[in-house]
Amino acid sequence: MEARRLHRRCGVRASEHLRLEVIAAHCGATIDVARIDGALAQLVRRGRKVQILLADHVTDLAAQRFSIAHELGHLVLGHPTPQAVTAAKGAPVPAQERDHEEEANAFAAELLMPAAWLRHRCEVGPVGLDVPRQISQELGVSILASAIRFVELTTHPCAAVLSRKQVVQWAAVTDTFPHAITRGRTVAQTSAAGAFFTTGRAPEQPQRVAAADWVDAPSESVMVEHAAGSPELGTVISMIWPEGSGAAQCAA
Repeated sequence: MEARRLHRRCGVRASEHLRLEVIAAHCGATIDVARIDGALAQLVRRGRKVQILLADHVTDLAAQRFSIAHELGHLVLGHPTPQAVTAAKGAPVPAQERDHEEEANAFAAELLMPAAWLRHRCEVGPVGLDVPRQISQELGVSILASAIRFVELTTHPCAAVLSRKQVVQWAAVTDTFPHAITRGRTVAQTSAAGAFFTTGRAPEQPQRVAAADWVDAPSESVMVEHAAGSPELGTVISMIWPEGSGAAQCAA
């Protein structure tokens, strides 16, 4: 809701209006590059001055944009700055404390990938990475962020899974996806992601894979996986969905 209000206040009606330096200035903040250890960006208050510091080692434009939008979320949502957190160290933690990082991520997703712009595209299908790739290119976000957003907005049963070093790091699933995907699960070599870890390349087209490659399911169950690997990061993003659920054509 706050991201949508900010869109209205800043006159954001199309992708070319998503100029984060302008939006930050509207919120009373500047964006500066600095040396930061252990973070991609940080919100800093010095008296009446508010800065979003972007780590100088972050060179990927998509990572820069999401990091800035995340810190804008902290600012707009009234989250405490690091100085305030340090000052309050040792104070009792409320039983129902808000998850500030989750809130800032949700704010950034809506700021950069508004649901009103994308929901119809995520519902039309086909399921796969084609639509997330289009969103990534059009809105200047990573394929990782756009795949998560696709899962958030579609009603098709599917999951977006990030794996690194042949281990599942996390998974986002729709309410209609019939299985849980466990963090820490070893990626099967017979999956499309497994092909990347084995050969350095993921298949370009969606592939039929055994459901048991990803979830606890009978050996005869089949799913479809569309994967994209990053040699630089050593990661794979996989979109997975039950076969026959309005999905893209796949290779055998």
